[in-house]
Amino acid sequence: IAYINGEAVTKGELSFWQLMVEFGNRLGGIEEPTDVKTVFYEHIVPSKAMIAMAKKEGPWPTDQETREHIAQVRQEFELLDEAKEQLRSYLAGLGISEKEYFEDYAFEYYRQALAMGKYREKIADQFDGKPPGEVIRLVEAHIENLKEQAKVEVVHPLLQ
Repeated sequence: IAYINGEAVTKGELSFWQLMVEFGNRLGGIEEPTDVKTVFYEHIVPSKAMIAMAKKEGPWPTDQETREHIAQVRQEFELLDEAKEQLRSYLAGLGISEKEYFEDYAFEYYRQALAMGKYREKIADQFDGKPPGEVIRLVEAHIENLKEQAKVEVVHPLLQ
């Protein structure tokens, strides 16, 4: 449906991101659905730009780090009854088990999420000594700059 810096974004990937964004929104008490353009331009484009930089400059999570991150996320889901039920409902809709989701279906998604977190930390470290609020602003400005510099080619009318 689109290319970001030459990397294809599929309709399935957009659907997955939309479900994850809406899942996160529901956990935060936001019930309104998020339209696909917002998911694409406000979530996928900056994420893909950060992922590309993390692959290029490092650090990139190992399989073991990703498995540990997934284990932590699974523990967090177990502590939140509402989140646990929403996840199970989502997985039932996909027709997959929790194990399949975490170990196969979403493994790369969680690796990329971990990579983005590490990349944010790497950028924040460049501003060591500044007040925390300023560091957050500078990191967000850096990510916004990556998003603006990304070469986005939309090829599906869904995003136009």
